[in-house]
Amino acid sequence: MLIGLPRFYSASSMFAEARTDCFFRPMGLPIALSLNTSSSCSCCWMPMKDEASIFTLFYCRLLGELQKLGTRVFSGPVENILKWHKLLQDFGIMVLYEIVGKCVSVRAGESCAKNLVVRDDNGPAIQVVYYEIDFFLPELKIPCPIRVIGRIMPGSSRLQAFNVRPATGDDISILPRRAAVASHHVAKLLKEYSQ
Repeated sequence: MLIGLPRFYSASSMFAEARTDCFFRPMGLPIALSLNTSSSCSCCWMPMKDEASIFTLFYCRLLGELQKLGTRVFSGPVENILKWHKLLQDFGIMVLYEIVGKCVSVRAGESCAKNLVVRDDNGPAIQVVYYEIDFFLPELKIPCPIRVIGRIMPGSSRLQAFNVRPATGDDISILPRRAAVASHHVAKLLKEYSQ
């Protein structure tokens, strides 16, 4: 969609003439144009003077498109989840994480909450909060491998779990492949949408 162009000025004619009076971004679309007030002709369009405002507008539109694409689900060990969350927290997109790790502690929390500590074999740990509203937490024999799906709470490194269950052999064996796919997708997101 062309912004700020008069009706008689089509996109094909602008590209065919290779006009230089419009500011273009890498995607080939004009981002913002302003009326040239110094000219006597009211149909002359010139690029905006402030490069930072053009870039900000362009970046906001990219993030808006990214948010419209929906929720992402990334699977991996605790170490990768914490790293990905740090990288993606400023994008403002909904991300769910699937963690397969060893549950080393289960404690009762406030009202209907259960606090779990999930750890990699030799890596970091993450605190998981599971609210027993619809379903009770399954019986876990500590330490045991578990599979947790949830989102990281804003402003913290705690995971709010939506689903907790003991991990099966398939969950553990397929985790490296899922983590590699998720890592590739996170790298692609960072390459396309980071400032």
